Amino acid sequence: APEPVPAQPPQSAPATVADPYPQAASAPPSYGSSYGEPPPPPAPPPKDGPSIPPFSVRVDPFNWILQGQLGFELEVGLLKWLSVETVPMFVVDSTPPWLNFGGGDARVYQGSGGLGALSGASLGVNFWPQRVFRGYVIRTGFTNYSLEYETKSADGSRVDFVPHVQRQFYVMLGSVSRWGPFTIGGGIGLGYELNKETRCFPSDARTVADAKPGNCDEIQIATPFNGGLTAIGITPFTYPWEILGRISLGVTID
Repeated sequence: APEPVPAQPPQSAPATVADPYPQAASAPPSYGSSYGEPPPPPAPPPKDGPSIPPFSVRVDPFNWILQGQLGFELEVGLLKWLSVETVPMFVVDSTPPWLNFGGGDARVYQGSGGLGALSGASLGVNFWPQRVFRGYVIRTGFTNYSLEYETKSADGSRVDFVPHVQRQFYVMLGSVSRWGPFTIGGGIGLGYELNKETRCFPSDARTVADAKPGNCDEIQIATPFNGGLTAIGITPFTYPWEILGRISLGVTID
């Protein structure tokens, strides 16, 4: 008969070895590396104080040369599609080409009716379909410019004098191109005279006292002509409407 097989003694479970690099319970599991991914860099500290909004400073050489009126365009962006603008205007040429274009000589003079050369300012709200200070822009606003006009005889004595405060509501379509901070802009639009005044000379006028309000749809001023007087208009032929143009050169920071 076969001999009985002796019973094997029970074997104990292998001893558990402690992990020398324990991981925190909340640590994510690592794959392919016992060290895991490096931690992300810390977030940058928040900036102190309010940020400066985008702004632009420009001049208009177009009206400076032709009309003798130098405007400084100061514009600030409020939203991505909205900006506000003011244009202080200075009279820097008393006999510009545009004022005497139809007179044949330089006997019509202009001046500022405001503080020194500063005749006033405009206030506008501008809308940018793409982004503020880039691409196309729709400009709307009001102007308030105080101007004075006079004519002189050959010996320099005054012949006639007319003051006028130009208050216009305007709408312009413009565009802006930029190369870094350098900015070139332009636009064309219409302005309507809210302070519509008329000053007319009848055909048989002999002195400046003959001028009075009338239906001539312009503001006329008397100027010497062949030993007498003749009346010319100091307002545009489309008065009280005016065709506006603008060329802007300057810088923009955003």
